[in-house]
Amino acid sequence: MVAVPTVTGSIDSADLGRVLAHEHVFVLGEEYRQNYQDDWDEDTKVAEAVEELGALPSLGIDTILDPTVLGLGRYLPRVQRVAEQIDLNIVVATGLYTYNEIPFQFHYSGPGLLFDMPEPLTELFLKDPA
Repeated sequence: MVAVPTVTGSIDSADLGRVLAHEHVFVLGEEYRQNYQDDWDEDTKVAEAVEELGALPSLGIDTILDPTVLGLGRYLPRVQRVAEQIDLNIVVATGLYTYNEIPFQFHYSGPGLLFDMPEPLTELFLKDPA
């Protein structure tokens, strides 16, 4: 079979079991959260996710696919903390969420642009640990 990367390490594709294909563990505006959201408690939010997602195996679910990418509050260490406490495979997406435009830091960087360099998003996604 094929190895599938999860936030806690690779598993064999045969071990995916029953899969929910679009389940965000967290969706956040990280800049907003870090600067203005006074009611965010990291440990409490992780505990809530552990409780809610931890119930899925008893309902016959073995794996979830989390499409939370850059722009939606993707933070792998937080998702890993959840996954380490439950018996559920979590596969995360690599990518960028945008409506109309890419984030400003990518506007002028890339082949033939102001900062002529390899395509920055390709390099970023290839380095992605998950």
